[in-house]
Amino acid sequence: MFFSSRSARFSFHSLLTCALTFAAAAALLSSAQTASARTPAAQSVRTVFPEPALPALPAAGGTFRDPVFGTEVMRVTDARDGKLNGTFYPHWPTLNADSTRLLVKRYETGDAVYSFDPVNFKLGATTSRRTPPSRRATTSGR
Repeated sequence: MFFSSRSARFSFHSLLTCALTFAAAAALLSSAQTASARTPAAQSVRTVFPEPALPALPAAGGTFRDPVFGTEVMRVTDARDGKLNGTFYPHWPTLNADSTRLLVKRYETGDAVYSFDPVNFKLGATTSRRTPPSRRATTSGR
């Protein structure tokens, strides 16, 4: 049988790479399991839950709890902001990089940027933006 030192180095390198990759994967899986164990609200069941009665909606900036999972949900807009509101997603992100600004598409009253406190889950002041000319109806014929 033919044996060379190059193939031995290659085999040792491959074995070492495989072992390190396996150890890193095992460490990641272990830390992911530990993190999920620290999150008591995380649910991994595949149960179909019955649809509950709709909760009463608070005014803009108010919060309520999802009746099935207990997640806190915030209402950002209400009737004072017009009848048709939404987001620019998937064209632009709804939140900025540090989640302190929230962009809202308001068709009737002009788009708005809200300040947001992600730590305390509070909606702040709003700055209205004019609707871009491309979305305004023109009457001048230009």
